[in-house]
Amino acid sequence: MQTSITVVPYSQADHTAVRELLRARQRLHLHLDWRSLDGWLAAPNLICLVAQNAPGTGGAQRVVACLGAAVSTGGVAWLRIGALAGWATPDALDALWGQLRAELVGHGVAQVGVLAIDGWIEGSLPAWGFVQSNAVVTYRHRGKHQPAALVPALNLRHATREDLPAIARIDEVAFGPLWRHNQTDLGSAFGVAASVTVAELEGHIVGYELSTQHRENGHLARLAVLPHLQGQGIGSCLVSSVLVQFHQRGIREVTVNTQQDNHVSQHLYERMGFKPTRHSIPVWTLDLNAN
Repeated sequence: MQTSITVVPYSQADHTAVRELLRARQRLHLHLDWRSLDGWLAAPNLICLVAQNAPGTGGAQRVVACLGAAVSTGGVAWLRIGALAGWATPDALDALWGQLRAELVGHGVAQVGVLAIDGWIEGSLPAWGFVQSNAVVTYRHRGKHQPAALVPALNLRHATREDLPAIARIDEVAFGPLWRHNQTDLGSAFGVAASVTVAELEGHIVGYELSTQHRENGHLARLAVLPHLQGQGIGSCLVSSVLVQFHQRGIREVTVNTQQDNHVSQHLYERMGFKPTRHSIPVWTLDLNAN
């Protein structure tokens, strides 16, 4: 039984042990988005800690748990990596969170989010002070698509990496701190995207979409329009462009995720022919300033 552990920062020397722990998939949390696991472990903004069984408490010292959170802009962090060995007790994970929380506070993080993709992690969250504050819901589009009405003077074109600064600026003002992505994150997304389209008015980028494709399924991963131009049909044109592009590739099913409380985006997707599914992922958050 695991009764004594040592918490240390993740280092390259722990790489093999952490990979094996994650590969076992016994008690696992992975929220990787567009980066690979190795990409996150090497990311400078990831604070990752490992718990080792202390010498003399069960043979050779080895990694029994890991926990990592990525610090983003706006005083926000997401818990990206978590795992606990099947034979280990939860106190190892609790010890990791206690130290990780202190590290996040030291980095100026005010809010931590957890996307409970693997429901296992939810068992620990209430004791750590997290509350379920939202959910990510999925919409699906199948079959034919009725193109959106054109917006006068709006130009849609394929994005290039030179557009990333403008795309990041739109993302920053279109989303709240918990949901926005910085230029580095968007650059990672750009590398795996099936489609990135920008919308221009008078030569200025005012919105964008970023979509991915997995086998026979398309996914609208990101959609943003400058707030003062929302409601004028720009978002509809971008969504329509995505559906047309996927249809031309023979893709007949396209999904999109949005927040449960984002009724504006839900109405947009429903107008474009998307239907809600039963798929929902809980979002847990913790305000570090209040704890």
